[in-house]
Amino acid sequence: MSEPTPEPFPTGPWRWEDLRWRDRVGDDTVQLVREAARRAVDIRDWSEGTGLTARAVFLVEVLDTLCATLGVDTGDLWVR
Repeated sequence: MSEPTPEPFPTGPWRWEDLRWRDRVGDDTVQLVREAARRAVDIRDWSEGTGLTARAVFLVEVLDTLCATLGVDTGDLWVR
């Protein structure tokens, strides 16, 4: 009998300040890249109008390229 697979996210929506991200991600490279992409998008969205937008957009571009290169699907980052 195998143990049930734990859910990849804690109950509730993703939140940048949730310190349990290391527990959720562990040593899984794909999940780590997805967490970085979530955080970059969150920074980009927050930074609109603060003068940080161009830098944040560039960060998201780099992470999108990293995801594509590694074959990490990020199409469902915000879907539970």
